[in-house]
Amino acid sequence: IAMAFAYLGYTGWYALRESGGSLVRLETSLETHLPVFFKFLGGAFLIILGARFLVGSGVTLAQVLGLPEILIGLTLIAVGTSLPELAMALTALASGHGRISMGNLTGATIINFTFALGLAATLAEIKVPASLLGFDFLLLLLFSGLGVVFAFFPRISQKVFGIFLIMGYFFYLFYLFWL
Repeated sequence: IAMAFAYLGYTGWYALRESGGSLVRLETSLETHLPVFFKFLGGAFLIILGARFLVGSGVTLAQVLGLPEILIGLTLIAVGTSLPELAMALTALASGHGRISMGNLTGATIINFTFALGLAATLAEIKVPASLLGFDFLLLLLFSGLGVVFAFFPRISQKVFGIFLIMGYFFYLFYLFWL
């Protein structure tokens, strides 16, 4: 949790530095764009509400189908909680704001690993199944590493990289369900 607050503090400091460092400008900007701020809060609320319904119904559906909890978490819950990021990323890209899209995906991942995992570990014991420490965890590291490589080597074709990642996810689903 401390790392999450450090990250958010750094991000705030960086944003302030990039905007010229003027709090007066920021206050004036917020006052003139108050309706946009409320739209943002409303959209965030609807994303949370939608994710809650999606995850809840996904758990029920998976239990009715008799799937193990870990499989529910690795698939339905993971997809359900990632859909808001996907929707935001695609909306930002369609609006011509690629930096917001990349920032959203990166920031969401960092917040998930720091604040969400930290808060969950503070509230309850998290037991990581030994099965996750093998193939699943290695894939997590592999795809995270590929994301870093992609960020530092912009000459890599985005479309090829995107197709590779999507295929990688479907191969992972194949592994989970059929192997």
